[in-house]
Amino acid sequence: MRTGVVAKRCSCGSFWRNRAPRCRRCGSTRFASWGFYVDTHPRGATERRKTVRSGFPTKDAAERELLRVLEAVQAGAYGAPSKQTLQGYLGAWLEAKTHLRPTTRDTYSILIERYICDGDYGIGTAPLWSLTRPGIKHFYAELERRGRMRGDRPLHPKAVHNVHLVLRKALEDAVDDGLILENPARRAHKLSVHRPEMKTWTEDQVASFLAHVRGHRLYALWRTAATTGMRRGELLAVTWPALDLTVGRLHVTRALAKGPAGEPPRFGPPKTDRGRRAVPLDPETVSVLKDHRRRQLAERETTGETWRDYGLVFCRRDGRPLDPDWTTHIFERLAARAELPVIRFHDLRHTFATLSLKAGIATEVVSRILGLRVSDGYQSGVRERGRAIPVPSRTYVYLRVRFVAGAGFEPATSGL
Repeated sequence: MRTGVVAKRCSCGSFWRNRAPRCRRCGSTRFASWGFYVDTHPRGATERRKTVRSGFPTKDAAERELLRVLEAVQAGAYGAPSKQTLQGYLGAWLEAKTHLRPTTRDTYSILIERYICDGDYGIGTAPLWSLTRPGIKHFYAELERRGRMRGDRPLHPKAVHNVHLVLRKALEDAVDDGLILENPARRAHKLSVHRPEMKTWTEDQVASFLAHVRGHRLYALWRTAATTGMRRGELLAVTWPALDLTVGRLHVTRALAKGPAGEPPRFGPPKTDRGRRAVPLDPETVSVLKDHRRRQLAERETTGETWRDYGLVFCRRDGRPLDPDWTTHIFERLAARAELPVIRFHDLRHTFATLSLKAGIATEVVSRILGLRVSDGYQSGVRERGRAIPVPSRTYVYLRVRFVAGAGFEPATSGL
């Protein structure tokens, strides 16, 4: 039965003899790492094949990897280690991910090129077979210590975790492709469970904001965001054909995302498959959107030939898409002018969810309106003054919201 040999390995590449005080080749008294060598050719093969691996920080780590290799050889599932580097594999892996949203692909590319394959502390030049969990954890530690984002700012722990998620996904596919036996990035990084508390507005604060911006050109946008919980990109991509103002329904089929630096925003699919959905509109919001349509037609007639017809509900004065960052900036400035706590545009989504649950709308219904799984972050109750507020289990209910003087959230029964 094959057992293999685990031993210290010198930086010159030679394995030390058992209990030897120094390298027999170069005479060094300091070894570089632990490693092993073992015969891995199939039984009955006429040509001998020996596998050699090193770079393990401890003897135990080398022995564990040797055991995995022996188990694969025994099962007849062992293949020769790939000589492909991590950088080479990640380039081909990302190119094959044709289903990714453009913004997601750009983010993956940045994380790979800027961090994983960094010339100083990155691991891009390492062969796939040589990657180990301790080595990857050491890379994350170096990334936290030396990685930089936008100048001299150190990386946030969430940014390091995003790098880990990309690396873990890629190496999981490398396992499926038979290039490595096990994913060394699995469980190599854990993000703290502590998350900052979401900032939301109360019913009165939402009503105050909408009253303050009632005369704003994009009042319909702010109201639709507050009464539907839609994502910013979804709102900025809504077209008039996607609106059914007769029955009060908005169909989400796409989203507007920021493009790479120096490029305009671009349209793409919603963030998730569940993002494709029909969102109910309350009668007051329908009325506001009808008024917005009439004003836009007048604006289009005034603009004349310079109007760019994208069919967008919320757009610039010449019909072009609104810039997502500009939209957030204007929202925050309007909130400050209304003397309200400044929250992100995305926090209107959290506000809608929180107030919906407090109004007694079933969690699964709120999740469907938001395009989420029930487990994506909004639980079956919200906490107020230290106690849980139960959410009744009712289906086919939507939240009808009337933000007029003194009015708040009013549940109403209707089909989604």
